Amino acid sequence: MTPQQHIRQVCKFERDHINQCCWDGLPPKPTELKRFVGEWTAAYDQTPSPELEKHFREHPRELTPERFRFLEQFVLAQMMTYEATPEENLEYLPPKSVAGDFHGWFFWNFRMEETVYREWDYLRGVKEGWIPKLERGVTVEQQTGTDCAQLEEEALACTTEVVDPFPKIPHWKGIPCIAPSPAEVASLFLLKAFACVGVVAVVLFVLYALRYGFAKAWAELRACCGRGGSLEMARRKEFTRINDEPSSYDTNNPINVAA
Repeated sequence: MTPQQHIRQVCKFERDHINQCCWDGLPPKPTELKRFVGEWTAAYDQTPSPELEKHFREHPRELTPERFRFLEQFVLAQMMTYEATPEENLEYLPPKSVAGDFHGWFFWNFRMEETVYREWDYLRGVKEGWIPKLERGVTVEQQTGTDCAQLEEEALACTTEVVDPFPKIPHWKGIPCIAPSPAEVASLFLLKAFACVGVVAVVLFVLYALRYGFAKAWAELRACCGRGGSLEMARRKEFTRINDEPSSYDTNNPINVAA
């Protein structure tokens, strides 16, 4: 998923999933159970494993500005969602939903030994700046002056320098953030144009064949595209001599047609 899709996944779908907890009866009534989200991280494109540790020791991954910005957005989106009030939840839940109250969260983990696991390290996130220093008694939305909708709007709709899955996902292709060059745009246009011409030609051939028969359509297509060149030249080769004299090449001549 792109950064923008990750933000939407948290703010909308994960919020709806959490909100389905802790109701009783129909219409739903709140129970004494409260919603408290635990063990979330800023990780989104890697699976903890010895292979991951070995891979990033050999190929260290830099915290690019694009990745830094998304880590910040991803963290804020989760904090805002996991501590949202019923009024805030109603803006993102499906129509006619009954919104519950979310009572907070805790992060996994407070500290990690490996740089590989940067996205699991709360203290490292605070030190590097992609996790905010929270103020007591103030919500994240109030402290930052932003909300989930704004985060989603600002997040990248591409994956360059941000999403790099490990282990590699077969057939996964990212969405480049770099605009294609004029030459690439022109070549893509020509490719699409040739494809359209080919489709039109096939459709015309099928329509002709449905009207006159596939055998005739195929024969005329072969005659047109064969060694003889055009269909007109192919018809001329079928004319025979009359009275030992070469026939005229005028196809409108009744003698030639009869021959």
